[in-house]
Amino acid sequence: METEVVKALFEAQGCTVETHESTESSKSDFLRAYEDEATDVLWVVSHGEYNHWDPKSVSIQISHDRKFVGLDDLIDKAPSTPCRRLLVLNVCDGGRFEQTGALPQIGFAPALACQHQAVVSHLWPVRGIPAAAFGAVFASRLASGASYFDSFDTTLAAIRSSNELIARGIEDATGHASELSKRLQQSTTENMENFASSGSPVFFQ
Repeated sequence: METEVVKALFEAQGCTVETHESTESSKSDFLRAYEDEATDVLWVVSHGEYNHWDPKSVSIQISHDRKFVGLDDLIDKAPSTPCRRLLVLNVCDGGRFEQTGALPQIGFAPALACQHQAVVSHLWPVRGIPAAAFGAVFASRLASGASYFDSFDTTLAAIRSSNELIARGIEDATGHASELSKRLQQSTTENMENFASSGSPVFFQ
């Protein structure tokens, strides 16, 4: 649902969008895309795992057959380009990091943010519909031409509102009702005004 909206928003602005489905992706495909200098925005919608007892072993699932990519696979691999690109890790715990002890800032988002790459992710586990809603609203702000951080900042305010308002905003941005906007309006279990659903996104640069 999120991919459908993000793709439509960027293509409407003349961007070339290439998608990789988890049923077909391999680890080498993911690493190739990560290191591609031509990629301005790399958007990952998947499952992330963070081990609080072994923070260096954070991982993101990149295929249905349980293939994962780890922090060691990506560290220092962001391409050196004149313009900083954006990495969106719309996954559980992608923004989580070790805060005490001998391993400060060990986690995907803080470790991968650098002068060549800004990173957006979540501090804790996030359910599917709230994560997709965040991604759709964030993409709509980026597609409007706002900067990475301004897009993130206005998204935080927008997603902490009623499901109806969020769904309407997504429909206004895309020009049509999507599966995501319909699911948001129909949901009886996901309340985006609840901090537990909408309070996790973080921005690193």
